[in-house]
Amino acid sequence: MAETLTISMKKRLPVLALAASLLYFILSSGCRTSSELISDPGSPPTIQSVQTIKTLNGSSIATSSFRVGETGNFLIVASDMDKDIEKLYIKGYAPGSPDSRPTLVAGPIELRPQKRKIASYSLPEDIDVPTPPGRWRVDIQLEDKENNMSNVYTLYTIIHQYP
Repeated sequence: MAETLTISMKKRLPVLALAASLLYFILSSGCRTSSELISDPGSPPTIQSVQTIKTLNGSSIATSSFRVGETGNFLIVASDMDKDIEKLYIKGYAPGSPDSRPTLVAGPIELRPQKRKIASYSLPEDIDVPTPPGRWRVDIQLEDKENNMSNVYTLYTIIHQYP
């Protein structure tokens, strides 16, 4: 009976050694769940703040209103944990225009590579303030390398008729 037990143990030793080796490999290399094996789309960008800016005599000034004929820009502060923000989209709605019909559409505008988790962006060049005068709604959105879209950041700016 002792010989039978010894033969049985000899047959089981390679199986046990294989199982132990497999368990060691899984634990040391990190086990991935089925959800981790599916491509991770990353985190979407988040726009934290947007400020309208006008340039006067070479200086940038934060403002909430413009005059027709002036030029302006945006200072957009956003975060993306993946650091892969790539594109900017802007839609402008003139006073009285329906929400489904933007008066101005810009984008995709290619942005410089993101180096930090929180970054600031502006348009490459100032833009001419549009007409008609009144209270304009502006929607701003970002897109990252994984095609994740940020929140839509809405701001309002007043455009005055030039005197």
